[in-house]
Amino acid sequence: MLWRTSTAVLVFAALVVSYPSIAPANELFWTDFNTHSIHGASFSDYVPHTLVQDTDNTYRIALDQANEKMYWTIYGHVRRANLDGTEVETVINTPGDMPLGVAVDSAHSRLYWTESNHAYRANLDGTGIEELGLSGSIFQDLTLDLENGHIYVSDWAGNPNYPGRILQANLDGSSVTTVLSDISRGPVGIGADPVGGKVYWANFSFDPYVGGVQRVNMDGTGVEDLVTGHSADALTLDLTDQQVYWTGLSPDGTSGAIWRAGLDGSAIEALPIPTINPAGVALIPEPSSLTLLVCATISLLARHRRVRLPNR
Repeated sequence: MLWRTSTAVLVFAALVVSYPSIAPANELFWTDFNTHSIHGASFSDYVPHTLVQDTDNTYRIALDQANEKMYWTIYGHVRRANLDGTEVETVINTPGDMPLGVAVDSAHSRLYWTESNHAYRANLDGTGIEELGLSGSIFQDLTLDLENGHIYVSDWAGNPNYPGRILQANLDGSSVTTVLSDISRGPVGIGADPVGGKVYWANFSFDPYVGGVQRVNMDGTGVEDLVTGHSADALTLDLTDQQVYWTGLSPDGTSGAIWRAGLDGSAIEALPIPTINPAGVALIPEPSSLTLLVCATISLLARHRRVRLPNR
């Protein structure tokens, strides 16, 4: 029995440890709109390094950890590269239009993005493009809730006098519903927490000290102001460490910054990363507790390697 249990654990551990989604870990990625570039930094030292130097304004970014790729939007295109910035290629061409939000469903090899007042999906290589059945004013961003099979889209025309909406639909674009309407100053960046049953969004304002981060239950009830006094833009969630990240102005208002806080809006801080105008943010968190448990199990089994097993 000990032999069977040990073997099973070791095989499972090898599969988990070798799975590509855990490497690299503890890494932050962001785009800089003004410098047409994509950067990365480790949470251990926050030293930035340039991964991609593009030819136009880089906007939103999404990661495909399973295939070790990143996708980003730029005027007229959706592009991708390896996580180290090599092998840049264009996967979607959108002539005369600016794709904005981008999201990846690695499990089903699907790429999602928004253009103007439409949302689309395709295979990860750009083939098989489908227009989803959503329409609005200007779809700023989108996020996927794969546990419940939903897509969430932020719809705002960029006009201070126009109230925005958050839409929900199935991943194929069917069964469109309005989660929340009459949202002032946004929404733009958006993220979903299926375990907590919440949708988060960045509340943008042309006044740099008005706006922030808000959240609502997935059924549209219980709107909460988490962060105020920040004109937030892009947004992403780290559900492993229970944190929300967003882009905005530096504390002194002279340049851009990447901020984070707890999912409840506590412990707000600007990360010590120099950036001019961050327009997209994504991250790979530290390995999950499952991975750490497997590693601990391997260590424990190693201590018992001298145990003599009975002959069978």
